[in-house]
Amino acid sequence: MRRTLKIAILFLLIAVIGFGCFGSYRLYQRHYLSSDIRRTLTAAMDPAATEGDVLTYIRDARLQVHTERDAEIFEKFETCVELAKHASEIDQRLWKQVLDFLPGHPWSAQEKQMYDADEKRAKDESGTAQKLYKEVRDALGLRPLPNVEGQSKNK
Repeated sequence: MRRTLKIAILFLLIAVIGFGCFGSYRLYQRHYLSSDIRRTLTAAMDPAATEGDVLTYIRDARLQVHTERDAEIFEKFETCVELAKHASEIDQRLWKQVLDFLPGHPWSAQEKQMYDADEKRAKDESGTAQKLYKEVRDALGLRPLPNVEGQSKNK
């Protein structure tokens, strides 16, 4: 009887420790940001980083994803970079359209509608990229960048 009780208590103790370890591992996966990816993304978010530097950091960070939190933050950063790049390309195309029509050519209704749609899409993508950028900076524990003149302080 006494031996059976000891075995039952030992089994229960092992089960509790096992569930505790599994629970802490799951907690680690969901909430911990590994130091490698933190260091790489912090360098990528440096305002002095060039586009080539950022692409190199993205490639390096892709190999450093170890936890679910790493994957979440990396995905936000990568999406942010892609949206910002796409919005920039749209802006460049819009400026080219404006410059092409400057000599006095009137815009057709369809051209004006396409221009307005592209302009709205560029603003939306730029706004989404800024929001994701702020979220990634917050997750990395970086201070917010100083406001650029003309931007609202509530963003």
